[in-house]
Amino acid sequence: MGHERFTPVQNVLNKHPERVDRESGVGDVAQDDAVTPAREADAEGVRRPDASARGAAADAPRDHGGQVTAIQPELRWHAIGRRKLGIARVYLTPGSGKWHINGRTLGDYFPRPSLVSHIQQPFVATDTLGAFDVKARVNGGGQTGQAGALRLGIARALVLADDRHRKKLREQGLLTRDPRAVERRSPAAPVRGSGSSSASGKFSRCLISSWVPSGWGER
Repeated sequence: MGHERFTPVQNVLNKHPERVDRESGVGDVAQDDAVTPAREADAEGVRRPDASARGAAADAPRDHGGQVTAIQPELRWHAIGRRKLGIARVYLTPGSGKWHINGRTLGDYFPRPSLVSHIQQPFVATDTLGAFDVKARVNGGGQTGQAGALRLGIARALVLADDRHRKKLREQGLLTRDPRAVERRSPAAPVRGSGSSSASGKFSRCLISSWVPSGWGER
C-alpha cells in the first residue's frame, strides 16, 4: 500500500494518459470541449471577414429575380401652421392629390367652397395642385382658423419639398402667419347695444329720475 501511495507521476501518466494533473496542467482535453479560433471569434462578437460578406449579402433586400436592390426611403415633409387658435400638422407625400383631414376628406371636413379654395392657394400658386397627398391633423379654434392654419402648414411643407417654391409663396403672402384675431373685450368697455332699449340704459335713467327734486322744471 505504501508503494502505491508514492507512485511516481510519470508512471501514472503513462498508464492513464487521459488524466490531467491540475497542478502541472499536463494532460489532454476532450475534443468536444476544445474551442476553435472560429468559435472564439463568434463568442467575442467578432465576425470573420468571409462571414461578414455573407451576412451583408443575406441581409440585403432582393427582388423576384434575385438581384440586390437598395431601400428607398419614403418621401414625406412635415410642417405646422397656426391661425388664431387653430393648429394644423401637415404631412405631404408625392401622390395624386388625396386629402385626409382628421380622417376625413377635404370637402367633408370643410363644406364651404370658399374655405376649400383658401386652403388650396399654396398648390395653385406653385402649380402643384394634385401632385401631393395631404394628411393633416387640425385642432383648436373654428373652421376659419383651422383653414388658415392648414394653408400655412401646406405652404411651409411645399418649401421643404422644393425650396424654389419659396419665392412664389412669399410674394403672395402665403408663408406669413395672419396675425388678425378677435380682440378681447375690455371690462371697462361699454356693452354692445347699450342704447335706450338696453338694461343698462334703463337702469341709468331710473337713477337720474330718482334724484331729480320734486317740482324741478315747473314754473
